[in-house]
Amino acid sequence: MIHQFLKSLRIALVSKNACRVSLTVLFLIGCGKTKQKGGLLAENTVPEVVDFNYHVKPILSDKCFACHGPDKANQKANLRLDTEEGAFTTLLESGGHPIVPGDLDNSEAYQRIISPDPELKMPPTEFNISLTPYEIEVLEKWISQGAEYKPHWAFTPLAEVKVPEIGETTRAINPIDHFILDKLEQMGLDQSPEATKEELIRRLSFDLLGLPPTLEEINAFVQDKSPNAYEKLVDRILNSPHYGERMASEWLDVARYADSHGYQDDKPRTMWPWRDWVVQAHNQNLPYDDFVTWQLAGDLLPNPTFEQKLATGFNRNHAISQEGGIIEEEYLAEYVADRVQTFGTAFIGLTLQCARCHDHKYDPLSQKEFYEMFAFFNNVNERGRIGYFDLAPTPSIKYENKLLEKEISDIQKMVAQLEGAQAHFAHEIGEQALKEWFFALDWESLKKEKLASHYKMDFQESGSMKDEITGTLSGTLNDKLDAHIPYPLVVEGKYEKALAFNGANALVIGDIGDFEHNTEFSLGAWINSAENPKLKSGIISRRNGEQYQGGYGIYLDKDNTLRMELVHSRDHHIAVKTKVKIPNHKWTHVFATYDGSGRASGVKLYVNGQPRSTTIAADQLEGKSILVGNQPTIGHWMARAIDRSGYGGLTGAIDEVVLYGKEVNPLEVQYLFGSRPSFEPEWAYTLHRNRENIAWMALKENLSDLKGKDTTIPQVMIMEEMDSIRPAYILDRGVYDAKLDTVQRGTPQAILAFSKELPQNRLGLSQWLFNPQNPLTARVIVNRMWQTIFGKGLVRTPEDFGNQGALPSHPALLNWLALDFMNHEWDVKRLLKQLVMTATYRQSSKMKKTYSMDPENILLARGPYKKLTAEMMRDQALVSSGLLNYKIGGKWVKPYQPPGIWKDLANQIGENKYRQSKGKDLYRRSIYTYWKRTIPVPSMLTFDASERAMCTVKRQATSTPLQSLVLLNDPQYTEASRVLAQKVIKMSQVLEERIGLAFESIISRTPSEKEIALLSQVYHSELERFITEEGNDSKIISIGRSKADTTLDKNQLAALTVVVSAIFNLDEAKHA
Repeated sequence: MIHQFLKSLRIALVSKNACRVSLTVLFLIGCGKTKQKGGLLAENTVPEVVDFNYHVKPILSDKCFACHGPDKANQKANLRLDTEEGAFTTLLESGGHPIVPGDLDNSEAYQRIISPDPELKMPPTEFNISLTPYEIEVLEKWISQGAEYKPHWAFTPLAEVKVPEIGETTRAINPIDHFILDKLEQMGLDQSPEATKEELIRRLSFDLLGLPPTLEEINAFVQDKSPNAYEKLVDRILNSPHYGERMASEWLDVARYADSHGYQDDKPRTMWPWRDWVVQAHNQNLPYDDFVTWQLAGDLLPNPTFEQKLATGFNRNHAISQEGGIIEEEYLAEYVADRVQTFGTAFIGLTLQCARCHDHKYDPLSQKEFYEMFAFFNNVNERGRIGYFDLAPTPSIKYENKLLEKEISDIQKMVAQLEGAQAHFAHEIGEQALKEWFFALDWESLKKEKLASHYKMDFQESGSMKDEITGTLSGTLNDKLDAHIPYPLVVEGKYEKALAFNGANALVIGDIGDFEHNTEFSLGAWINSAENPKLKSGIISRRNGEQYQGGYGIYLDKDNTLRMELVHSRDHHIAVKTKVKIPNHKWTHVFATYDGSGRASGVKLYVNGQPRSTTIAADQLEGKSILVGNQPTIGHWMARAIDRSGYGGLTGAIDEVVLYGKEVNPLEVQYLFGSRPSFEPEWAYTLHRNRENIAWMALKENLSDLKGKDTTIPQVMIMEEMDSIRPAYILDRGVYDAKLDTVQRGTPQAILAFSKELPQNRLGLSQWLFNPQNPLTARVIVNRMWQTIFGKGLVRTPEDFGNQGALPSHPALLNWLALDFMNHEWDVKRLLKQLVMTATYRQSSKMKKTYSMDPENILLARGPYKKLTAEMMRDQALVSSGLLNYKIGGKWVKPYQPPGIWKDLANQIGENKYRQSKGKDLYRRSIYTYWKRTIPVPSMLTFDASERAMCTVKRQATSTPLQSLVLLNDPQYTEASRVLAQKVIKMSQVLEERIGLAFESIISRTPSEKEIALLSQVYHSELERFITEEGNDSKIISIGRSKADTTLDKNQLAALTVVVSAIFNLDEAKHA
C-alpha cells in the first residue's frame, strides 16, 4: 500500500506543480546528447575563438599529459605539451616541431593525431584513447589561430573584475545576480519566478542551520508582510547558535574528523573538544584567514591562547596506529603525508598527493615540492605507534572549558551528597517485623532475581552449552581456538555434570554480563582445582585479551587464594583477594560481589557461602570504565585462551556458573552454597532495604547514574614544534626508508614561491596561503561556499583546481567573489548572506520548458533543489517529531544502530561492542554522533556521509532503495514517525487536519487536497490491517526508547505512524 501511495503521490506532485520529476526521468534526461565539459554547456560546434584554458587544455590534459606532461620520469620522446616552451621546441628525433603556430602542416603533434598509420598515430592505438572529431577540430583551429598558450586559469593572480551590465536590472539584487543574468542572457534563458515563502524558509533553514523550520517559524515568516521580511529571516538564522553546527558538519569532512584512532585496533580518541571549537568559531564568525591560521599554526602565534593551540588539532585528525609490531618511522611518514594531502585538498584545491611518489602527471607539481611541503608538518614530537589507552597522544593539551569544569564539579558534589545520604539513610523497620518478613521469603524465587546467566554445565551439544536463563545454546567451547586444542571434558560435577578444563581451553558464554564500574554485579561458581596454579587462572573472566585490557573477573591466584579484579588499565584497576586458600581436589563454592562504588571496599569475596577476610592488592580504578566488547569466558582469563601478563587458564573442573546484575546479599550467597540462610539482623536489614525501600533504591540508582558520568578533564591532541628541525627528505617512490636528497621547507613555484622573509614554519605557510598574490586560497573557499548554498560549485571539482579539474562555469563571478571575500576581511557570514540574498538563490526550483537546455542547472535559471545530507535527514526527523535535544557541544553520543555490527567487524583488542546512549543523548544532533573510523555509522553512510578516511570537500548525492529501507525501518525514523503522530493526534480531532499538520511539519508546506486524500487512503487501509491483525499495532508503536502514549487508541496511532513514515519517504522530504 505504501509503495502504491508513493507512486500515486509522485504523479500528483508532478501534475500539480510541474516541479518534481521521478529520479528515473531525471536520469534519462541527464543522459541525453547534450555534452558538458567543466560545467559549461558545450556546443557541438567549435567556438569562433578557441581559448587555451577553456577549450584546448582540457583535451591535452585528458589525452596527452600522461605521457607528455609535467612528470619528467614518464615523459615520452622528451616531449612536453603542457608548456609553450615544450610544445614549440625542436624535436631531437626529427628536427621538426610539435606545434608551429599558424602552420598545421608542420605541426608534427597535429599530424600524428590525424595520421591513419597506426605506427605513427597519437595517442597510440594500444592506449585505447582517441580524440573525437570535435576535439581534433578544436586543436586544428587553435593552431591555426596562433596556438596561444596561457597560464592555467587557477594559477593566475586575482585581478579586478567588472560587474557586467545587464538588460533586466529589476531581478538583480546584488552584483552576483549580474554575473548570472549576463550568462543567461547570452544563452537566451530567463530566471525563474521567486519561490514561495514556505520553499524559501525550508531551503534557507537547511542550508544555514541544517535543520528544518518549525511550524511556528514557517507561520511567522509567511505572515510577515514587511519588505525586508526575508532579510530579517536571513539575519536571524545566521545568528542562531545552530548555524555553527551546520557549518562545522562540513568542516569535519574536510578535517577527516573521527572519534577513534583508526587502523586495526581503532580505539577511542578524545577530539570532541576540537569539534566544539569549530562550532564555536563559526558561531563567532572567526574570519576565514584566522580560522585557517589557527588550525595550521595556532601554536606558533605570539603568546598563543588555549583556543589557538586547540585549533591545531586539525592537523592531528588523521588515523594513528596502536598495533604492536609496526615500524614507527613508516607510520610517521604516513601521518605527515596525510597532512600534506589534507592541506592541498582543503586550502588550495590541488591533488598534492599525486606528487608523493613521482612528479605530478598533470599539474606543475614536482615530487621535490611535495616533500618541501612535507617538511612543514614533519617537526612534531609524536609517536608512530601509540598505547592502547592513549586517548590523546602527545603533543596534547588539557581541555579548558569553564562549563565542563563546573559540570564535573557539580557531579562530584552531588556524588558526595548522595554518598553521605546513603551513610545516614534511615530505614525504619522493627526487628520483629523484619523477622516476619525474612521467614516469609521465597529463596528460590529470590535466587532468580536479576540472574543474568546460569550455566549448569550439564548439557553440551556439538561444542555448545546451554544458558538456563535464555534457554539457548549460547555457550561455545573453544570458540575460535586452534582445532588441536581439546574441548573441556564433561565430568562428574558438584551437581550432576561439570566441565574439566586443562588450562588451554575455555567456554565462551555469550554477550552477557556487560557490567560497568558504576553498576552492581556478582558472579560465582563451584570449582575443583586439580593443581596449584602457576598463573592467575581465570574462573569467570570478561577481559579484552591484552595486557591489562579492561574488564573484570574472578581468578584462582598463584597462592590458591580467590581473587577479583576490575580493570581499566595497568594504572587503573581494583584487585582484592582472600586470605584463606582454596583447596585442591575438592569442590569449593567461590563467589564475589561488587557494589558499584568504584572502590576496593565495594568488593566482597565468599568461600563456601561465607564472607572471607580480604587483602586489597590495588585500589586505583578512579572512575575509569571497565567495559569491554569480548564475551565472558569460563575456565580462562580471556576468550583466546592465551597465557599472558601473569594470567592463564584453570586446570580443574567448574560447575554451576552464575552472573547477577546486582550485589547479591550474604544471605543469598548462603542459599546459593546450599545452606538455609539463618537470620542475621544486619544482613536481613540490608536485604529488606534493597528490596522494599523505594527511596533507597532511587538513591542508589541516582548515585549509579552520576558515577557513570565521565568526570575527567580530557587531553586533546595539538601541534607543537620540536626544539630542533627534523630533516626531511625526498622519499623514493614515497617509501619511508628510501631517503634521497634532503629538502627545505617550500611551496609549489607554479602557485607562488615561498618567500625567505616568511617564518620558515607552519605559520609562514599560513601567511603564504593568505598572501593576496596566492591565486588559489580565496577561489577555493568561495567555490566551496557556493557549493554549500547552490549544491554545486562554480568549479564542480572543488578538490581539484588543477588541469584535470573542471573549468569554472562563471569564471568572472568566481574571481569577483574571491576578491570581494578577501577585500572584506574573509568574513564568512557576510559572504553567505550575499549568496542567499541573491535573486538567483531565491528562484523557484520548478522545472521549466527550457529544462533540457540546462538539465543540471549549471547556469542557474532556476533555484537550487538539493538532496539533504545524512545529518539533515536524521535531524529533520528529530525536529519535526519534537524529539531533538538541542544541546550544543560536549562529548559524543551513540544513537540507534543495528546490533552486532561492531562485534562482527572489529577485532577483540579494539572497541568491539556498541553501547547505545540513553535518555536525551539518543536524540542529539547527528554532528555529535560517535564516528568510528573503521566502522562508520551505517545509516549515515547509506545517505552518503563521508567515511572521513581522508579530507573530503564534496559528498556524493545518491538516491538508492537502501535509503528508503532505512527511512521505513530504522528505529530512529519509526520512533520519530510515532512521536509526530502522537503530537498531531493531540492537536486535532480531524484526520485530514492531523495529516496536514504532519505533512507540513516534515515538508514545510501545506499539502494539496489530492495529497490529503491519498494519505487518508493509506491511513484507512493501515487502520483496517491493524484492527484485524492483532499485535501489529503494539509492535510499531513500541519501537524506540521513548514511550508511546497509552491514552491514545493503539490502532489509530499505529496507522498514523505508517502515514507519517510514508511522508518521510517523499522526494520533497529528502530535498530542500
